[in-house]
Amino acid sequence: MNALVPNFHRTDAHRWTRLILYPGAATLLLPRFLFASLGMLVCALFVKLLLAFKDIKKPITGCRATLLWFFYWFFARIINLLSNFTWISHKKLDINDPRVNYEIYLGPKWKEELIHRKEKNLRSSVIVSNHVGFIDILAFLGSTMNPSFISRDTNGKVPVLAALINGL
Repeated sequence: MNALVPNFHRTDAHRWTRLILYPGAATLLLPRFLFASLGMLVCALFVKLLLAFKDIKKPITGCRATLLWFFYWFFARIINLLSNFTWISHKKLDINDPRVNYEIYLGPKWKEELIHRKEKNLRSSVIVSNHVGFIDILAFLGSTMNPSFISRDTNGKVPVLAALINGL
């Protein structure tokens, strides 16, 4: 396995023991959980406040949409920094880059359609992605792709999660 992925080879793995790793993991577990939980609660309260007196069945537009996008963008980065010790960034690739070729999936005219959508400032049609947790969803929402989000209906019954989903 080390020959297949040499960049991920750990030379110190033979020195790892449970006695060394478990106390550190247990010490960081509680603060990370608290940061993530408190962050989701603050985000849900902000979204609830921002969407007060708004008909949820209609699309969110104008300054509310801009404020929500900025808040999700900011929130995802701060919570990820505090709980996962990483910073979220998005790398844009030029569509003329030879590594970017989606003809197989999107058809031969995908570049023209993408340019048209960007000129009209339209949302991306579909982004299909696996995600590890809630922060990944926020990272997509805070990206410049401006995607939509679909969730199963049972998530709308969870109090904090329902407020966050309504903002999406």
